[in-house]
Amino acid sequence: MPLFRRPTLLFHALGWLIFLSLPVLFVNRGQGRDFLFPLLTSWQFWLFLLVFALIFYLHFYLFIPKLFFRRQFLAYGLVFGAGLLLVSWQQPFDRLIMRHESTDRPFGPPPGLNERPERFDRSDRPAPPPTRRDSGRESLLDIVSIMLYLMIWAIGLAIAIAQRSRQSEQRATQAEADKARAELSSLKAQINPHFLFNTLNTIYTLARLNHPACTESIMKLSNIMRYVSDEVREDFVLLEDEVACLRHYIELQELRLSKKTTVKFETSGDLAHQQIPPLILMTLVENIFKHGVSNREASVIEIKVVAETGKVLFYSKNRIFQNTPESGRTGIGLDNVRKRLEHIYPDRHLLRIDDDERFFIVNLEVNT
Repeated sequence: MPLFRRPTLLFHALGWLIFLSLPVLFVNRGQGRDFLFPLLTSWQFWLFLLVFALIFYLHFYLFIPKLFFRRQFLAYGLVFGAGLLLVSWQQPFDRLIMRHESTDRPFGPPPGLNERPERFDRSDRPAPPPTRRDSGRESLLDIVSIMLYLMIWAIGLAIAIAQRSRQSEQRATQAEADKARAELSSLKAQINPHFLFNTLNTIYTLARLNHPACTESIMKLSNIMRYVSDEVREDFVLLEDEVACLRHYIELQELRLSKKTTVKFETSGDLAHQQIPPLILMTLVENIFKHGVSNREASVIEIKVVAETGKVLFYSKNRIFQNTPESGRTGIGLDNVRKRLEHIYPDRHLLRIDDDERFFIVNLEVNT
């Protein structure tokens, strides 16, 4: 419960300023300004304030964290009761007011007493205002002091409970955020080996065939691996970097495709000023080449990436070939994409997948 912070200091200063005005409300209004001003400027009044401030801060910084929050309610109740008995016994407010009432009376005889002593009759002398001591009795209870004690005790407890509740909510929120980051890191770790494994298979095939584009493909793979190893650590990357990685990946895949497969890859919009989580689009494209390619049947693969103001759109369409070698792993990448989108863009994305057993169509809209 830190005190020496600017908002906290202002809050405490305002609270004690209000507290300063409360005793004035309980002072006899008939006393007037001639009584209130000496009262408020006396050292006894500031000592009175200091005592109640000490009670508040001992309660707030010692008794509440050490007793109340540790469920030592019996000890906490005993401390509260002891403080209440002490205030009731000492009667600080009544003592303060009585002290100033006694010093506020006019001193010396009334005017004219020394001039005509023979004509002055003590029976005609106006009686001074009665005070607690003049009445011959003192109040059994200092109601004002008791009310002030109960008020600062209740306010301190309410503030401490509110701060405790807010800190609990902040810790819960932080725990959820840490859990989400851990899950995202786990999902990224699942994506990288899978993606690199497929790409290396492509390079291996080119090397066995002594393909002339093998050297260039190794350079493209190097660029992809650099992107995956460097950018995947970030929460967001530039859309143009993700698209550049897509382009290298598609070009690598085209090297092993037959002439029966046609790939149409289109981009539009301002890619340099949009951001997106890394490997989101790459996972969708990778899924296309896993399940939408056949060496015996003709097929067309369509991929579009569009950047609009505050929005990124992705569209893909490919035929479905059930006898692909990796058909047994269908859905792992797409599940990861769904989970990452739910974590990063809750209620700000739309992922629609249409599968009619002939064509596989993906529409993704992300509101950045």
